[in-house]
Amino acid sequence: MRENHTDDALLRFAYGQMIEHFSDKQVREAAAVRVRDFVAARHPVPASQAPAESRQAVADMAETGVHFFEPFLTRQQCIEVLRHISQLPVYDNQSYSGSSRTPLLFEQVRNTVPVASYRVDHILQVPHLLEAALSPAIRDLAAAYLGCMPTMYGCNMYWSFPGHDLVRGVQHFHRDFDDLRFVTLFILLNDVSDAAGSHEFVQGSHRRDINLERFANWHGEHARSGEEAELKQQYRDPRILFAPNPYIDPLIHAIFGDRILRIAGSAGTTFAEDNFGLHRGVPPKGPRLLFWARYGYGPNAYSARVTPERVPASWLRSRIGDDETLRYLTRMLIDWDA
Repeated sequence: MRENHTDDALLRFAYGQMIEHFSDKQVREAAAVRVRDFVAARHPVPASQAPAESRQAVADMAETGVHFFEPFLTRQQCIEVLRHISQLPVYDNQSYSGSSRTPLLFEQVRNTVPVASYRVDHILQVPHLLEAALSPAIRDLAAAYLGCMPTMYGCNMYWSFPGHDLVRGVQHFHRDFDDLRFVTLFILLNDVSDAAGSHEFVQGSHRRDINLERFANWHGEHARSGEEAELKQQYRDPRILFAPNPYIDPLIHAIFGDRILRIAGSAGTTFAEDNFGLHRGVPPKGPRLLFWARYGYGPNAYSARVTPERVPASWLRSRIGDDETLRYLTRMLIDWDA
C-alpha cells in the first residue's frame, strides 16, 4: 500500500474545515454515502471474523446508537494499566492538545483540576489498550457501520475528579462532529458506580427522525411546570438539538428524559457509541479513568485540530503485528516507516 501524503494533507485541511458546519443530519448522511463509497472502492473491507455478532452490533448502533461488548480487558489487565500509567506524566485538560502541555504528577492534579489526560503517544504504549482498540469485534463493527475500511484516527485516556464545577462540553450533553459518521469505543479502567462518574447517552439521538419526532411531540404537550413552559417559549426550532455545544441540558432532559441511558460498571466495561448522539460524562464522586478510541473515514474535523505524535511501528510490532490492513487502519497514529 502506498500512502498519498499530499492527498491526506489536503483532505485533512478541506474536510476538517467543512465538516464542523455539517450539523444538518440530512447533509451529513448524504455526504457520508459519497465518502463511504470513495473509501470502499479503494480499500475493500475484509470479511468479518464473527458475522452474526457484527450484524447485531450494527443493528444496535443503527437503532439506539450504542452497543455493549463483553469486556475487552480483564480486571487484572486494568490493574496493569493503572500500574503502568502511575509512572507517566499527566496534563491539565481532558485532552493533551487542549492542555498547558506542562507535564504534571497525578498527585499534583487530582485535587486541583476537574480532568487530566495523557499524551496519545504515551497511551499507545500502555499495555493492553492498543490491543483492545484493534480487537476484531470493534474493527468489524466500525467497518460494517461505516460501510468501508475504517481509520482509527484518535484515542484518549483521561481522569475525571470530584469536587469541581461542570466541565464545559464534556460534562454537558453535546454532540461530537469529528466525522460524517464515526464510532467511539469506550473502556472503563476503574470501577464506576451508577451515581459516581457514569457516562450518559441519549438513545436514538443520533437519528434525525427521532430528534424531530421527540421535539414535535414535546412541543405539542401541555407544559408540566413553569420551567418547562419557559423552555417551550425559548426553544421553538428543533435545529437547536443539532447545534454544536449549545449547553441545553434542561431541554435534553425535558425531551429525552426516558431515553437517557446511564452507563456504569466494573473495570473493563466496554461499549461503543455513535457520538453524533447526545452524550456526557456525569461529574464523579471519586476519580474515574476512561479510555476511548475513535474510528472514521480518515482525516477529519478532529484530526484538523489534533495531530498527535505518531508512534514508531518498531515500538509496537511485537504487540500488534504488521499487515496492510493494520497499516491502513492505524496510519494516523502509527508511523509504519519508523
